[in-house]
Amino acid sequence: MNKYQSCASCRHNRSKCVRDCPLAPYFPSHMHQKFKNARKVFGESHLKQLLRSLPPHKRSTAMKHIIAEADIRVADPVGGSYGLVRNLELKIAEEEEELRRLRNVLSVFRGRGSGSVVAQPLVQKQGYIVQEHDNINYQGYHIPVLPIVPGGFLHALLHQEQRNNMFDLRDEVVPEHDVNPNQGEEE
Repeated sequence: MNKYQSCASCRHNRSKCVRDCPLAPYFPSHMHQKFKNARKVFGESHLKQLLRSLPPHKRSTAMKHIIAEADIRVADPVGGSYGLVRNLELKIAEEEEELRRLRNVLSVFRGRGSGSVVAQPLVQKQGYIVQEHDNINYQGYHIPVLPIVPGGFLHALLHQEQRNNMFDLRDEVVPEHDVNPNQGEEE
């Protein structure tokens, strides 16, 4: 016996799903939440009307876009797709700015050849690891220190370098709380 399972639309409406149901190919039974999102954003009658107005070869693509837009709109009712794109563009701009700063610092080190770098001890401030005077003195040049943002590129690079034992900052990091200089001395 071949049992036909109701699509998400008919299941939602608690009606029997017929084989020529216009929404069945795009909303099988297991896609109930996606149907609810599309119905909430566009309305079921508009979805059916749209499908009827499109040529058959364009329906699948249109429904994929409608489903994606509905899911995004439910997740971010105010911004929708634009909000998602805007957030991604902002993240790209932040990463490009960090890359630009890193390239500037690298160009200073590459352009000066060998020499000594005098770095101030590192201090942890509000989740950032920064140098106490916020710069590095390199052959008379003061290079601003980039904050190492948790989760950012520099943070990942720092942890990778520590894992590779190329350098170890554990001895240079000053704790946020005051250390009692008399600790351990007997009175």
